[in-house]
Amino acid sequence: MVAGGYGATPLMLAAKSSKELGKQVVVLEGAISGAERLYVSEFLDLGGISGLRLKMALKVIKG
Repeated sequence: MVAGGYGATPLMLAAKSSKELGKQVVVLEGAISGAERLYVSEFLDLGGISGLRLKMALKVIKG
């Protein structure tokens, strides 16, 4: 599952449902800083999260 910013909100329900079905959950959540990531502890409880820092990508897009 991949999300950025508030896109993480609907993924929480999807992650919980997937875990209940016995699926492995890996979350990639984009944010400019670690402090801006949402649901970190909840995603960790579901099986894992990998933080994806988008600061450099945003600089490339903005020019």
